[in-house]
Amino acid sequence: MTITIQFSKSLSSHQNPLIVPFYAHDVGAQCAAADFLSDKALSVISSIVSLQDENGFLGKDGQSLELYFAADVPEGARRVILFGLGEKRDMSAIAAENLGGKLCAILNGLSSQSVVVAGEGVEHPAHFVLGAALRSYRFERYKTMDQEKAQATQLKSLEFCAYDAEITQEEYQDLVPVLSGVELARDLVNEAPNALYPESYAALIAEELKPLGVDIEILDEKKMRKMGMGAIMAVGQGSERQPRMVVMRWKGKGVAKDAKPIALVGKGVTFDTGGISIKPSAGMDEMKMDMGGSAADVGTMKTLALREAPAYVVGIVGLAENMPSA
Repeated sequence: MTITIQFSKSLSSHQNPLIVPFYAHDVGAQCAAADFLSDKALSVISSIVSLQDENGFLGKDGQSLELYFAADVPEGARRVILFGLGEKRDMSAIAAENLGGKLCAILNGLSSQSVVVAGEGVEHPAHFVLGAALRSYRFERYKTMDQEKAQATQLKSLEFCAYDAEITQEEYQDLVPVLSGVELARDLVNEAPNALYPESYAALIAEELKPLGVDIEILDEKKMRKMGMGAIMAVGQGSERQPRMVVMRWKGKGVAKDAKPIALVGKGVTFDTGGISIKPSAGMDEMKMDMGGSAADVGTMKTLALREAPAYVVGIVGLAENMPSA
C-alpha cells in the first residue's frame, strides 16, 4: 500500500499542512518556490527563516522546521513545514528520490492524512514524488488491531503543486511501473512463509505477470528431476512442499527475432532453516526473506511489462523451502 499522488497548478486555500521546500544557500536557505507563493506568504516565511541562526533551519538535505500560524496565512494553511533540499548543484534524479523519501518519513509522524507540497522550483520533481511514494509503502495485510485508529493518523495523499504540474504528472506516470514493481517485490518479501511457498509462489507469479503479456513456464518436481536438476531438489527434499522453477520471458515490440536475452536469476528459498541446529532462534523469523532475490526478479519483470519495454529479458527463479517437515 502506498499513498495517493495528485498534481495541480496552483495552491488553493486548504487546511492541509503546506510543505515549502528550501535549497541550502551560501548565506542560509533559499525558498525553491519563491515565485510560486504569494508575496504575503513568502514574506512571512522568509522573515522566520532569516531569524534562524547557524544551528537553525538552513535548508540542509532533509532538514525540516514546523511552523504554526494563528491566522489563515500563508496560503490558507495554519500549519507549514519548511523542508531542506540541500545544495541545488547536488540535485540529481536519485538525490530527488532520496529527498522525497525523507520528506515522507517526516510526514508519517505528523498525524495528517493529506499534505500539499509547494513544488515549484524543485529539480527532478517526478523523481521527488516517486521517492515519497516509495517511502510510504506499508504491508498491512495481517494487521487488524487498532486498524481504524492507525489509519486515521496515516498519510494517505500528497498533492504536488507547480506551474508545469501536467508535465510533472506525465513524467511521474512513466515512473509508476517502477513503483508497481517495487511494491510487488516488497509484498513478496513481507508475505508469511506459510502462505508463500514454492507452489503458491509460482502460481502467484503467473497470476501477476501473465495478464501483462509475460510468458510463464513453471517446472514442477517431476520435470526438474527429468532434467537432472538435483541441486534445487536437494535443497527442498526435507520439506513436504516440493520445489518449483519459474521461467519468465518478456520480449517487447521491436526486438529483433535473433536477439539474445538479458538473463535475470533470483534465489527463491521461501524459508531457510539451513543450519537449524546453530542458527539463533531470535533471527529465525527473518529467514522468510531468503527469497528476496527472486522477489526483485519478479518485480523487475512486472516493471518491464508495464512499461512495454522494447527489450528481451528472461527471468528465472528457483523456488524451494529449505525446512524439515514434521
